[in-house]
Amino acid sequence: MRYFKRVLYVLLTLAFLWICWVSFAVYTSLMSQRLPWYEPCGMQFLVILVFSCPVMFGLGIAYLVLARFIPVGRSTKILPFATGVAIGALVLIDGSLGRGMQFVGAACCVLAALLAAGFAIQDLKKGADARQSPSITDAGGQEK
Repeated sequence: MRYFKRVLYVLLTLAFLWICWVSFAVYTSLMSQRLPWYEPCGMQFLVILVFSCPVMFGLGIAYLVLARFIPVGRSTKILPFATGVAIGALVLIDGSLGRGMQFVGAACCVLAALLAAGFAIQDLKKGADARQSPSITDAGGQEK
């Protein structure tokens, strides 16, 4: 069962990385006509409010539930909520999404993806170390 929970943790992290990629593609969709996902009309930014932010919040809730069963770091639990607010706020603050906001949004997505990967590696190593280390017991056989 513990193996299943770790696989679920990895799948949640992969879903988070995928949502970061989708949001990054949306934020960079107006930057250059040479991009394969170039879209000149600007309606694609609704994807962030309609799809990316709700999925980010759903992933955050899933991490909170999973944290009851396996060790999940505090940063990992907060990151989806912070990312959802950050990328959604950029669309709400600047509806026209100038070049500066596009760059900030793309940078937020890249930073969130890098942090998620780093936190996942850290959490998985922490869980593996906890399984391998012998427990400390007192003279009566009770764990400390």
